[in-house]
Amino acid sequence: MSEQKNGRSVAIWGEAKDTSERLHEETLLNVHLNYWHIRSQKAKADGAQNFLDVGIMVYGPAQLSHLCLYVPFDVSIADLEDLGPRFAQSLVASIVFNENLRTESYHKSNFIELLHDHDGSLHSRVYRFAKGQNEAPSQNEMALVQEENGTIIKICQSALSKGSADLPAGRPLYFRIRVRVAEKQGARFIRTIKPVDAWLLSSFDNTEFLDFRLNEARNLPDGIMHKMSPAATNNAQVPITRVDFLVIVGEAAEVADGVECNKKRLLESELWDTYTKSKVGCKDGLSDGMVIYHWKKTTPNFSDIGDFSAFIKLKLRRSGFSLVCRYLFVIAIIGCLGSLIASVVWTRFGMEEFVKPKEHLAEVEKSQLRCTGEDGAIISANNSTLEPTQSSAIKKSNDIGNALKCDKKESTNG
Repeated sequence: MSEQKNGRSVAIWGEAKDTSERLHEETLLNVHLNYWHIRSQKAKADGAQNFLDVGIMVYGPAQLSHLCLYVPFDVSIADLEDLGPRFAQSLVASIVFNENLRTESYHKSNFIELLHDHDGSLHSRVYRFAKGQNEAPSQNEMALVQEENGTIIKICQSALSKGSADLPAGRPLYFRIRVRVAEKQGARFIRTIKPVDAWLLSSFDNTEFLDFRLNEARNLPDGIMHKMSPAATNNAQVPITRVDFLVIVGEAAEVADGVECNKKRLLESELWDTYTKSKVGCKDGLSDGMVIYHWKKTTPNFSDIGDFSAFIKLKLRRSGFSLVCRYLFVIAIIGCLGSLIASVVWTRFGMEEFVKPKEHLAEVEKSQLRCTGEDGAIISANNSTLEPTQSSAIKKSNDIGNALKCDKKESTNG
C-alpha cells in the first residue's frame, strides 16, 4: 500500500464537455495568481493577513464542462469572494491587466465587458457569479468538494455556458476569485523560522520561506493527479499556456534570497486599496512601502507549461510593546531566580560561619575599649559610667598588676 502524499501544490485544470468531440486548438487557459502576504511588524497572533487571488482566462469556454481549482487546505464558502463585480470600476480593470480599459455592464447581466479604451474593441469578458446564501457565490455556479486533505473549487457548466453566450470567437471569459488563507493554512506555502533565543530578545528577525507551486506532480495527492489525467478529463487536457505569479509583501519584510523574479516594483497602495479591502481580503487597507515580485512562465504554440514554482526568502523584523514587556518580565524573573539561588547556596554550604567570627571579634574589641573621664571614672565603649570608687579600685588593681610585671621583667634581666 503506497503512502498518501500531503498536498503542498495548487492545481488548476479543465474538463471537456464531450468525449466525442476533439477540443479546439484555441481552447486554453492563462492563469493569474496573486499571493498577498501582509504581516505587521508588531508581534501579534493576528498580525498576518494572507489571501490568494486566482484569475483564470479561458479561451474557448463553451467546450468545457467544469473548471477546477485545488487548494491544499480546507475552504468554506465564507472563505471565498467573487472579485468579478469589482471590475465594474475601470480603475480595477486597468491595474489588474496593466492596460487602458473601460468597462460596460448591463442591468442583471452575468458579466462585465472590458473594452480597449483607444478603439473600443473587446479585451475580455469578466464573469459575475450569481449570489447565493449570505452573498456567497451560488452553489449552482460554484461548488466546493472537500477531498484529499484540501478543497476542490469547481466552476460549474452553468457559469461557463452563461459567460460564453454570444462571446465573439477568440475572446476570453475571465473568472477571478479570492481565497482566504488562514495563518495555520498558510503553512502549506510559508515556513517560518524563529531564532532560538527569541524569548530573550526585545526584538528579533524572523526568517520566512515562501514556496509556491502549481500543478507539481510530486506535491499533489494521487487522487488529484488522477482527476487531472486525460482519462478523467474526457481525454482532453486543456493546456495552461501562461502563468503570472505575483507575491505582495508588507513594508516590514526584506527579501534575502530566492528564485530570480521577472520584475519587482513598489505597490501603488492608493490604487490597489479599494481592490484589496474586503472581509476576505485586507481588512485595514494597504500601507505604503509594500513591494510586488512578479514571476512569469509562458510556452509557445499553445503547449502546456507542465508545472510552475516560485521561491522567496524573507526576513521580517519583529518588535513592539508586547515584546519589550515580555523581555522586561524575563529579565525580572532571571534576577529573582539569581537572588533565590544565591540565598540557597549561602545557607546550604554554611557561608554564615565565615561571617560570625568577624562579628564576634568586633564585639570583643568593642567591650575592651575604655576611656577615662574628667572625674577619674572609667567610661565604657557603650557610654555607661562606673562609680568613682569602682574606678579607683580598678585603677589601683591595674597599678599593682603593672608593678608585678615590672618586677618580673627586672628579675628576668637579672
